[in-house]
Amino acid sequence: GRMVGALIWAMTHPDSGPAWIRSAAAWELTWTDGVDIAPLFLYGLERERDPEVLFDYALLLEERARPEDIPALDSLVRLHAGDPNMAGWLLRGLGAIGTEESERLLRQYAGSSDPRIRAAGEYALIARHPPATGALVCRLKPGSEWERQGFRMGDLLLSCDGREFTSEEIADKALEGADGTPKRFRVLRGGEILEFEAPLPDDSESGELEFV
Repeated sequence: GRMVGALIWAMTHPDSGPAWIRSAAAWELTWTDGVDIAPLFLYGLERERDPEVLFDYALLLEERARPEDIPALDSLVRLHAGDPNMAGWLLRGLGAIGTEESERLLRQYAGSSDPRIRAAGEYALIARHPPATGALVCRLKPGSEWERQGFRMGDLLLSCDGREFTSEEIADKALEGADGTPKRFRVLRGGEILEFEAPLPDDSESGELEFV
């Protein structure tokens, strides 16, 4: 109907209105029957400039990418290689396709000589094939306290002050009540166990965590 047409128009004209309208259109169209949404996300990911809208497109595309989208995703990862949040979520979309080709490309990225692409590939591999249970850093805001403390996208937090994250409930309880007090974290990164001391994460300030 007219509403669907207006939403599609908003997504395909990134210079014609406020960014929040395009984000709202993307979420609305995702749950609208009869709309082939993946091409719209791919179009927007190539042309959109607002970082929050781009992130929404990449996040929503993860479960909707198709095998025929692999070449476009491959190109978009290189386009957004300078943004680890974007590149990582695009590679999650690639991995979610679940074909031999998408899995091969994902592992190829994780072994890239380009450190930016390699980090994004390693993150996407951990998200798809978690080597342990824990809280995965799935988005890290530039300049945040966690970034200054040395945390990276793709870090898998295994424990906080000795409390092992063996379930989402335990992780949530250990991480609730951010008050700026430093805590001791055990982190899995690149096959190595590291230890960091940092304040408890505050999603609105530092980034986002996902239990895997």
